[in-house]
Amino acid sequence: MHAKDRTQTTGATRTHTLLPTSRPVPVMGRLYADFAGPLGLISKPLSSIRPNTVVTVRATVSAVNRLSGDRAHLVLANEGGDTALVTLDASTARSLAPVVGMQVTVRGTVASHTASTVAATVVNVLPGQAVAL
Repeated sequence: MHAKDRTQTTGATRTHTLLPTSRPVPVMGRLYADFAGPLGLISKPLSSIRPNTVVTVRATVSAVNRLSGDRAHLVLANEGGDTALVTLDASTARSLAPVVGMQVTVRGTVASHTASTVAATVVNVLPGQAVAL
Protein backbone atom coordinates (compact mmCIF):
# COMPACT_ATOMS: atom_id res chain seq x y z
CA MET A 1 0.00 0.00 0.00
CA HIS A 2 1.28 3.46 -0.86
CA ALA A 3 1.54 5.97 1.95
CA LYS A 4 1.70 9.75 1.98
CA ASP A 5 4.18 11.41 4.31
CA ARG A 6 2.63 14.16 6.40
CA THR A 7 5.24 16.17 8.29
CA GLN A 8 4.16 18.25 11.23
CA THR A 9 6.30 20.63 13.27
CA THR A 10 5.35 21.53 16.83
CA GLY A 11 7.94 23.65 18.61
CA ALA A 12 11.31 21.93 18.29
CA THR A 13 9.76 18.50 17.57
CA ARG A 14 9.09 17.27 14.07
CA THR A 15 6.83 14.24 13.60
CA HIS A 16 6.00 12.16 10.54
CA THR A 17 2.71 10.37 10.03
CA LEU A 18 2.25 7.95 7.14
CA LEU A 19 -1.27 8.04 5.76
CA PRO A 20 -2.52 5.28 3.44
CA THR A 21 -3.67 6.33 0.00
CA SER A 22 -6.81 4.97 -1.58
CA ARG A 23 -5.13 3.27 -4.57
CA PRO A 24 -3.12 0.07 -4.20
CA VAL A 25 -0.12 -0.60 -6.43
CA PRO A 26 -1.20 -2.21 -9.75
CA VAL A 27 -0.14 -5.86 -10.00
CA MET A 28 0.14 -8.35 -12.88
CA GLY A 29 -2.34 -11.17 -12.23
CA ARG A 30 -4.58 -9.22 -9.84
CA LEU A 31 -7.12 -8.54 -12.59
CA TYR A 32 -10.45 -10.03 -11.50
CA ALA A 33 -12.06 -12.89 -13.41
CA ASP A 34 -15.38 -14.68 -13.05
CA PHE A 35 -15.65 -18.48 -12.87
CA ALA A 36 -18.20 -21.10 -11.87
CA GLY A 37 -17.89 -22.22 -8.26
CA PRO A 38 -19.87 -24.81 -6.31
CA LEU A 39 -22.43 -22.19 -5.23
CA GLY A 40 -22.55 -20.12 -8.42
CA LEU A 41 -20.46 -17.42 -10.06
CA ILE A 42 -17.32 -16.33 -8.17
CA SER A 43 -15.15 -13.28 -8.89
CA LYS A 44 -11.51 -13.39 -7.73
CA PRO A 45 -8.08 -12.10 -8.82
CA LEU A 46 -6.63 -14.34 -11.55
CA SER A 47 -3.51 -14.97 -9.46
CA SER A 48 -5.66 -16.81 -6.89
CA ILE A 49 -7.52 -19.04 -9.38
CA ARG A 50 -6.24 -22.56 -10.05
CA PRO A 51 -4.68 -23.39 -13.43
CA ASN A 52 -7.07 -25.07 -15.92
CA THR A 53 -10.09 -23.21 -14.50
CA VAL A 54 -12.29 -21.67 -17.21
CA VAL A 55 -12.70 -17.93 -16.53
CA THR A 56 -14.31 -14.87 -18.08
CA VAL A 57 -12.42 -11.56 -18.01
CA ARG A 58 -13.76 -8.11 -18.94
CA ALA A 59 -11.06 -5.46 -19.33
CA THR A 60 -9.30 -3.02 -21.63
CA VAL A 61 -6.48 -3.98 -24.00
CA SER A 62 -3.37 -2.10 -22.83
CA ALA A 63 -0.83 -3.82 -25.11
CA VAL A 64 -0.87 -6.08 -28.19
CA ASN A 65 2.04 -8.30 -29.20
CA ARG A 66 1.60 -10.04 -32.56
CA LEU A 67 3.17 -13.50 -32.66
CA SER A 68 4.12 -15.83 -35.47
CA GLY A 69 1.27 -17.66 -37.14
CA ASP A 70 -1.15 -14.73 -36.59
CA ARG A 71 -1.45 -15.48 -32.86
CA ALA A 72 -1.35 -12.64 -30.33
CA HIS A 73 -0.57 -11.86 -26.71
CA LEU A 74 -2.69 -9.15 -25.09
CA VAL A 75 -2.17 -7.38 -21.82
CA LEU A 76 -5.58 -6.66 -20.33
CA ALA A 77 -5.97 -4.04 -17.59
CA ASN A 78 -8.69 -2.71 -15.31
CA GLU A 79 -9.15 0.93 -14.25
CA GLY A 80 -6.77 0.44 -11.31
CA GLY A 81 -3.97 -0.81 -13.57
CA ASP A 82 -4.11 -4.47 -12.50
CA THR A 83 -3.28 -6.66 -15.48
CA ALA A 84 -3.20 -10.16 -16.93
CA LEU A 85 -1.58 -11.68 -20.00
CA VAL A 86 -3.95 -13.29 -22.51
CA THR A 87 -3.08 -15.47 -25.50
CA LEU A 88 -5.25 -15.64 -28.62
CA ASP A 89 -5.10 -18.33 -31.28
CA ALA A 90 -4.78 -17.21 -34.91
CA SER A 91 -8.47 -17.29 -35.84
CA THR A 92 -9.56 -15.46 -32.68
CA ALA A 93 -6.82 -12.84 -33.11
CA ARG A 94 -7.89 -12.25 -36.73
CA SER A 95 -11.61 -11.98 -35.92
CA LEU A 96 -11.11 -9.75 -32.85
CA ALA A 97 -8.41 -7.56 -34.46
CA PRO A 98 -7.35 -6.22 -31.02
CA VAL A 99 -6.06 -2.68 -30.60
CA VAL A 100 -4.91 -0.76 -27.52
CA GLY A 101 -7.86 0.86 -25.76
CA MET A 102 -10.41 -1.70 -26.96
CA GLN A 103 -12.68 -3.08 -24.23
CA VAL A 104 -13.06 -6.85 -24.49
CA THR A 105 -14.59 -9.87 -22.86
CA VAL A 106 -12.56 -13.07 -23.16
CA ARG A 107 -13.24 -16.60 -21.98
CA GLY A 108 -10.41 -19.06 -21.52
CA THR A 109 -8.43 -21.30 -19.22
CA VAL A 110 -6.00 -20.11 -16.57
CA ALA A 111 -2.67 -21.46 -17.81
CA SER A 112 -0.05 -20.59 -15.23
CA HIS A 113 1.14 -18.65 -12.25
CA THR A 114 4.84 -17.80 -12.24
CA ALA A 115 7.06 -17.26 -9.24
CA SER A 116 9.18 -14.62 -10.98
CA THR A 117 9.57 -11.04 -9.82
CA VAL A 118 6.50 -10.03 -11.81
CA ALA A 119 3.90 -12.69 -11.07
CA ALA A 120 1.98 -13.27 -14.27
CA THR A 121 -1.20 -15.15 -14.85
CA VAL A 122 -1.80 -16.29 -18.40
CA VAL A 123 -5.26 -16.96 -19.77
CA ASN A 124 -5.38 -19.05 -22.95
CA VAL A 125 -8.50 -17.80 -24.69
CA LEU A 126 -10.74 -20.52 -26.07
CA PRO A 127 -11.21 -20.39 -29.86
CA GLY A 128 -13.76 -17.75 -30.80
CA GLN A 129 -14.29 -16.67 -27.18
CA ALA A 130 -13.16 -13.03 -27.39
CA VAL A 131 -15.49 -10.16 -28.22
CA ALA A 132 -15.12 -6.39 -28.33
CA LEU A 133 -17.54 -4.48 -26.10
